[in-house]
Amino acid sequence: FGTDILPTSLAIPPNVQNFIVDSYCPINATISIPMSGITVISAFPHAHLQGRSISTKIIRNQTAVQYLFNGETFDFNYQFEHRLAEPIKIYSGDEFATRCVYNTVNKTRITLGGESVHDEMCLHIFTYYPRMNNTSICLNRISFSSWQMLMNKNISAIFSFDEFENWLMNINWTSQLVTQWQEFYNNASRLVLYGGEANLQHLMLSRLPKYEDLKQKECNKSSTGNNTTVIIPSFNTIVFLAIYLMMLIKYLML
Repeated sequence: FGTDILPTSLAIPPNVQNFIVDSYCPINATISIPMSGITVISAFPHAHLQGRSISTKIIRNQTAVQYLFNGETFDFNYQFEHRLAEPIKIYSGDEFATRCVYNTVNKTRITLGGESVHDEMCLHIFTYYPRMNNTSICLNRISFSSWQMLMNKNISAIFSFDEFENWLMNINWTSQLVTQWQEFYNNASRLVLYGGEANLQHLMLSRLPKYEDLKQKECNKSSTGNNTTVIIPSFNTIVFLAIYLMMLIKYLML
């Protein structure tokens, strides 16, 4: 879950305490899940140096029922596979809302999506069983037409990545523009890429779907910790992530 790794997905203003990037995996992407469901056993949230939190909620009937995983405090230097304290079942028709939050107070230029550690990513990777060959990714990117409207360009014109990146790198940022940029990210249409290597599909979301969010709960200091997540360092994590990213790049180049 999350976004793809292109600048059209991630363009994060500088000098911002909390910049939110939301993505959504709709029902179309999960109808191939067996009716009996699949079981999620671990989570691997991934961003780069500016990432501060990554979370994914399960949405059923337009209502958030629980977190699939809530990485409230992400640190690039301490990335682990998080083994869930209790496995979570997800089913055909479930939808998923992923949120990545970034802090760029130490940056003076825009941060774009990319492979470099100084670029950014928003990926939430999960381990589950039984294996499904036709479902491996569900990623969002801001639509070309939304960017072209923001740039005051003709939406029917061919999208130029070079022109787009040059425009981004020459923006003069103000606090008002940062606020408008966040509103743009909250409301822009998105392309959803989903499926597997042999059947990568896409659909357009005119905007992020609305849903009833989780209710806030007070912290219970007497909790025994049964609902906490056990964090297990994995020597295979880096290898796994490298393979996953190579597959992802291959998909996005199709």
